[in-house]
Amino acid sequence: MHNCPGMIVSGISCIVTVTLPPDAVVATLVLFLFSKFAISAPFLVIYPFAGELYPTSLRGVGIGTSAYIGGLGLIIIPFITYLGRDNLRMPLVIMGVISVLGGIIGLRLPETLHQKLPQTVEEGEEFGKDWSIKELLHCIPPGRPSSSLGDSYEDLSQKDEEENEVIDTLPSNEVKKSHL
Repeated sequence: MHNCPGMIVSGISCIVTVTLPPDAVVATLVLFLFSKFAISAPFLVIYPFAGELYPTSLRGVGIGTSAYIGGLGLIIIPFITYLGRDNLRMPLVIMGVISVLGGIIGLRLPETLHQKLPQTVEEGEEFGKDWSIKELLHCIPPGRPSSSLGDSYEDLSQKDEEENEVIDTLPSNEVKKSHL
């Protein structure tokens, strides 16, 4: 969800740039640069966020598919830019509308902060089903909400305690050998 406001603001900035008169060069430049600034954060966040949404068993394939679809966008961009040959405003309108739509659609993605991430396909299907429109009002979810995914993660603090108990029961010369 964190990347969606940047996409929406960037798209609106592109669309507003189109409405400016041709002699407003400075305002056009400022809005264009602001749009580029606003889209930079979502671009950096998208790959780690996508990795958190896919279950572990499908994460590699999911990220690969996402990168492939993103590559299709890179193929289409020169054609959109070419439309600006006859109408300079057309590429900004197209990219602005796509950015706003993508940001609005992305608001539906579940928040991953303080959530147990899906490990299996079944958990992936359940992840985010308890989402509500009220969650859009919170930048950071309050507290650590309980997840309906069950205990799919190891409690690493408990594992460390068990290892320390085993080490405490070993004679001191065996402990030195095991840590070398």
